[in-house]
Amino acid sequence: MNKCIPILAVVLLAALSCQREPNSKDKHGEQLVFKTEDTILRDGDLVGVSMDAPLSYVNVKMTYSSGSLTPANKLHWPAAMPDSAVNFFAYYPYSAEYNDGGTVVFSAAPDQTSDEAFRTSALMTAGTMASVNSPSIEFIFDQQMSKVVFYVRNDSGSEIKDVFFSAYPSIQFNMETASPRVCGEKVDIHAHLSATSAEGVAAYEAIIAPQKTALTLTVKTAASEYTAILSTTTAFESGMQYPNERLVVLEAGKASKPIKFGVKEGAWATTPDFMYEEPITGADLTELTDPGLYSVNAGIATPLYTYAEGSDQYSLISSGTSRGWRLMNPALGDMFSVSASSSSFKEGNSYTVSVKSFGLEGFEQDYSSKAKAVKVANGLVWLQDSNKNYGYIMMSE
Repeated sequence: MNKCIPILAVVLLAALSCQREPNSKDKHGEQLVFKTEDTILRDGDLVGVSMDAPLSYVNVKMTYSSGSLTPANKLHWPAAMPDSAVNFFAYYPYSAEYNDGGTVVFSAAPDQTSDEAFRTSALMTAGTMASVNSPSIEFIFDQQMSKVVFYVRNDSGSEIKDVFFSAYPSIQFNMETASPRVCGEKVDIHAHLSATSAEGVAAYEAIIAPQKTALTLTVKTAASEYTAILSTTTAFESGMQYPNERLVVLEAGKASKPIKFGVKEGAWATTPDFMYEEPITGADLTELTDPGLYSVNAGIATPLYTYAEGSDQYSLISSGTSRGWRLMNPALGDMFSVSASSSSFKEGNSYTVSVKSFGLEGFEQDYSSKAKAVKVANGLVWLQDSNKNYGYIMMSE
């Protein structure tokens, strides 16, 4: 009998051991599966993912491949997890600096000339909810930064070496809700040459924090330095891109003259579409000498034409008077008059300009506006309208 006791003890111990070892389903619930259909991500890109309680994972590093996000170690729902919704948050590009969670700061690279620096300057975030009954968690990413696109044709004969401007590169965002806002200081941001068209137009792109600002673009060639100025302060919105409306052309011998340009808002695109208008042919208002009304667009002044059946209507003002006429048919008589609040002009001062139209088809009827005297010389004054895209050349005392 005594010889049987040890054998029985071994059997009992084995049975107790089997009872203490839970099976895998007792340890945890179903595996968490993470997916995204985002086509901007490339295989091998790293994404950070955070999850609310009861999971309480913060900034888990995951690798993107063919629509899936995979952590280094498998993640599971808790055992006996009730069917309640859990918040999931993802962002790209991943940073280990965000391991504490909460509000963090993301900065676009000041030098975006390399492909990698440019790509990883585009912060993307995604939020979703899922429960234990959902087999997978799918993220749809949104762009949180703004993108500026510059279309430039280099006719100077000298190679472009650098394209840069000053702007805010950084935003704060919350690891649970995104809610980005601009922060930090402005820096010089060097643009990325993204593509060149068959016509020789280069598309330079740069990613910045959403902000309201004016931009001064500097283009350095091997021989000269050109300046292009955004004509108005612009609100650059999150997830949008802003290409210049008209092509910027670099010409030999004209580096000292600033180029003015405007931008238009559009949806974020992964590749440049080369949709722009050709430059306006004309000159700076102060380079012209004929008294008259001019349309001023991106710094280029052109005589104001409108169309009426049978003739062009032209805004030239005759010498010695403020009256104008139809150039093609002067016999039709005066068509408009222009007057200013003073006839003694001082450069840099602003004056009220009143324009009356006597049936000039297509032209604004009667209005008054403020205009700045940008030049006074040789019995003429050059006025730039502060509220409209008009310029005026008038007689002065």
